[in-house]
Order: sequence, then structure tokens, then C-alpha cells
Amino acid sequence: MRRNATLCPRNMGLYTSAGFTLMELMVVMAVLGILSFWAVPGMNGMIQNAEARAEIRALTSAINDARHQSIHTRIPHTLCPLDTSNRCKTQWRNPLTLFLDFNRNRRLDSGESVLRTIPAAKANVFRNYPRTAFSFDPRGFAGGFNGSFQYCYTDTRGRQHGKVLIVSRQGRVREGRDTDDSGLPELPNNQDVTCF
Repeated sequence: MRRNATLCPRNMGLYTSAGFTLMELMVVMAVLGILSFWAVPGMNGMIQNAEARAEIRALTSAINDARHQSIHTRIPHTLCPLDTSNRCKTQWRNPLTLFLDFNRNRRLDSGESVLRTIPAAKANVFRNYPRTAFSFDPRGFAGGFNGSFQYCYTDTRGRQHGKVLIVSRQGRVREGRDTDDSGLPELPNNQDVTCF
């Protein structure tokens, strides 16, 4: 950085101006370009990981909300992907709907309110559950709707990442852990989650 000393006509004192030369600016721009080229792929991975964590939190929250609302209101609640006839189906990539299910028929009937929806899965995301719904009775029990919800996504580098939400018969939700350091969490039978 060069400083040029010139006389300032207003007070006739010495005035110093500071600035960068063109060469200094070009070097800084080149360094920033190289750093951004190196950092952008890492940032995309961080963004995808944050999105996945946010979606898992939203799913966990919706499942817990369904259970707690069932207990609090003494009315069954269901969370599932609905088809065009408002019946729960196993297309877990579709939007998920949490609703009051008075007769616990896993169908959104007239008079039953929608409490929450979760958007459809993105193209690089796989969601799977062995049942048609998460459905809770007035005691908060999942009964025959327990199982392991699998959530997987492929990052920009083609690597697969997975999460598992395990719902017990009592309706409690816990996240599966990666105890064998394979990079994927295990199901209750100690097998890695299968993605895609």
C-alpha cells in the first residue's frame, strides 16, 4: 500500500491519501478466487447436512407431537403420506400430513383436522417406513405402527448419509446410532440402514 503526501488546499497542511495499487488488488482477487473454489464444495456439504438435520428434527417433532396430542386430547392422531383419496399409503417421499384420526382408520375423513404438513422429500433424499402411518391411540401407544423410519440422502460428492428414527410400541422415538463406525446408523437388529 502506498501513501502519497500532498498539500491540502483547505488548511494548507499535509494530507495523506491511502489506497491499494492495481497489482495488490489483483493478487487479493486471485487469492479469494482460489479460496472460494476450494471452499464451495465443502459449504454445499455443510448446507446439505444442515438441511438433513433440520428435516429429521421436523420429523421427530411431528411424530412426538402426534403422540403427545393423542395423549392430551384422548383422540387418536396419525402422521402419514396421503394419496389422492386421503388414505395413508407407503409413498414416504410424498408430503406427510399430521391429522386427527377419530376412528383410527388412517384416512383423513371429513371433520378431521390437519394439524401439520411436512414437505415432500427432495430428489436426493430417500424416506422409508415399513408401515403406512405413524398412528397413536389415546394412551400414546403406537401399537402395530411401530418400526424404523429410514432417512438417507446423497451429498454432492455422491456419498450416502443416513439417519434412523426408531418408534417403539409404546410410541417413544429415539434416533439410531452408528455403533460400528460404518458411517450409517444401525436399525434395532444391528444392521446398517439401507439407503436407496
